[in-house]
Amino acid sequence: MDPVTRERLSATFDSAADSYTSRPGYPQDAVDWLLGGRAGDVLDLGAGSGALTRALAAAVTGRLVAAEPSSNLLLELRAAASTASAVRAGAEQLPFADGSFDVVTVATAFHWFDASRAVAEISRVLRPGGHLSLVWNTRSVTFAWTRELDDLLRAAQPATLTEDWGTGSVRALDGSVDFEPREYAAFAHSQRLDRSGLLHLVASRSYVIALDEAPRRALLEAVGALFDDAGAPTDAGAARTVELPYRAQCWRAAVRRTTSA
Repeated sequence: MDPVTRERLSATFDSAADSYTSRPGYPQDAVDWLLGGRAGDVLDLGAGSGALTRALAAAVTGRLVAAEPSSNLLLELRAAASTASAVRAGAEQLPFADGSFDVVTVATAFHWFDASRAVAEISRVLRPGGHLSLVWNTRSVTFAWTRELDDLLRAAQPATLTEDWGTGSVRALDGSVDFEPREYAAFAHSQRLDRSGLLHLVASRSYVIALDEAPRRALLEAVGALFDDAGAPTDAGAARTVELPYRAQCWRAAVRRTTSA
């Protein structure tokens, strides 16, 4: 992703912070893997509205800090994850002492960072033996309707979203002097959504927020029509819903730097 696209799309977060509560959470087996048995002091970086922070809160035994640079998302984060200490901070300049944390997690956000600066800062705040954990929820195109949804969303993305968008950004760790070679694991899960929930989920995508009004409206109308064809009641008389399958794709890399707390 070129710097101009990154700046333009990242500027959308504050204007649609309330939509981010529609984003899927993360399954517990993925959370356990991300922590890797080190559940002491944890920093959830680029925490957004707290989708991962909430799951971490049940597992972290020490201090849980959630950092988010967007002021409106920070408000959502504080409301959703009240047991975490939420601070306004970006990955490139962390307001923490060297060796402050056992684990740094980043959920569906690493591609927004200036990677070289962020990796150096993350390694600085990790203790010896600690690690960085990255996770993205990737939609699984298991059903015909999810393939159609994927086509609609891909058509809305700007051409400048290159291979370092999303999971491709993990390549920034290749050859890092600060981290050991990364490990990988994936965990299947799903999100059940009613029509409004699906529309809010799509509307929360940065590139959808950045669309002009007419194409954004057309996209949401197409997604609504897709739901109308695919939605089904879970029980007799219940509201129509769809099940959106995901893989939580996880990477974990141990820090090499021998900082002291």
